[in-house]
Amino acid sequence: MKTMDKLFTVSLSLISITSLITAVSGLIGIPLQPLALRIIGAVSLVSLPVLIYSTVKSMQEKLAAAKKLAGNTKAVPAKAESATQQPEPAAAEPASPKRTGGKKATGGNGKQKSKNKRKRK
Repeated sequence: MKTMDKLFTVSLSLISITSLITAVSGLIGIPLQPLALRIIGAVSLVSLPVLIYSTVKSMQEKLAAAKKLAGNTKAVPAKAESATQQPEPAAAEPASPKRTGGKKATGGNGKQKSKNKRKRK
């Protein structure tokens, strides 16, 4: 087992244990001592960056191995695959929304003419 895999396993186990302890104590209603809470918090704070670092390093190693493997084999050009496929039709542009209610467009003076004029007696 590689070093990064060991770091990943240990840090994930520590985070799981600390989360389990705090969750169970919270559900049962047993208050933990302040010193215990500080120790659990410190362990979580240390193991989380280690978990992130080991995950990123292992992913970089896997990516490098995949690129190396892809470089040794003959790959089919991407243009040859796309030449046999039909291009997708362009999506129709959505219609402009119709005005419903609200203020109507005015001329140039900013005043709005009303259609329903009151009758004067």
